Amino acid sequence: ERLQKKLSIELAKLFLPKTKSNKTYQVVSVFREWNNFDLFISFLETETYEELKEDKAGKYFLDSLYEANKNLSFKELSKAVETEFDETTLKDKIKKFGEHCRFVVVENKFKSIPDQEQLDEYYEKVKNEIGFIIGVGKNKSKGYSNVFVTTKNITFYLLAPEYSIDVFKESQKINKPKKPENIKWNTISYEKICEELEQILTKNKTENEFAYQYVEQYKNLIEQLYG
Repeated sequence: ERLQKKLSIELAKLFLPKTKSNKTYQVVSVFREWNNFDLFISFLETETYEELKEDKAGKYFLDSLYEANKNLSFKELSKAVETEFDETTLKDKIKKFGEHCRFVVVENKFKSIPDQEQLDEYYEKVKNEIGFIIGVGKNKSKGYSNVFVTTKNITFYLLAPEYSIDVFKESQKINKPKKPENIKWNTISYEKICEELEQILTKNKTENEFAYQYVEQYKNLIEQLYG
C-alpha cells in the first residue's frame, strides 16, 4: 500500500496545475472517485508546502491530507489539537493552504470516446463551488478559512488513448464547446502514462516486489491495448 500511494503521487506530478505564474507545485493528496470525479488531486505551491512542513501543525495537516480518501472536515482534522497544538494554529495552516492551493480533475476515458457535453458537466459542478475542507469558520471577517474548489483554482485533464484524444480534438474543431473559452481540457495519453510508469517502477522495484509486479502488469496491459 505504501508503494502504491507513492506511485500515485509520482504519477500525479504529470497533471500539474495550469497557471499564469511560474510557481512550482507539490502534490498534497490524490483522491479516487471524489465527488464522482475519476481522479482528484490537490497541489500546493512549493514555497508554502515547505513552510508548512517545518512546524508540527503544518506537518500534521499535510500528513492528514496525504492519507485522506475523502474531503475533510475541521472536526476530523482537529483531533490532535488538545495534545499537540491549539485550534487557532491549525486554522491558520488551513487558511494558508487555501490561499496557495490548486486542484486538478482528471477524467479517465479508457474505452469510450470523450464527449464534450459530458466533460462540461464537471465544470458546472465546480462552478457552484465544492467544499474541500469545511467547518473551519463561517464568519468571513474573523479568520474565515474553509477551502473550496472553484473555477479559479482548478485545472481539467482528459486521460485517454492517443487515438481517442485525436478524435476529441477534431470534434472540438467541428463542434465548438458552448462553455467560455477559458474552460480548457488538457490532455495526457495512456501511452505517456506507460512511459512514466516504466521510470517510476525502475526506481522503486526493490521496495515492494508484489506491488511492483501488480503495477507492471497494469503497464503491460496498457501497452498491449494501445502500444
